[in-house]
Amino acid sequence: MPTAPAPAVWNDPQGLIRCLANSSSSRSLE
Repeated sequence: MPTAPAPAVWNDPQGLIRCLANSSSSRSLE
């Protein structure tokens, strides 16, 4: 997993959740 600047995560926690949800959805679809 590539390292990302922590502040970006704290500034956009919903974006992070969305990213994780998309990853899970993609995996289950395949």
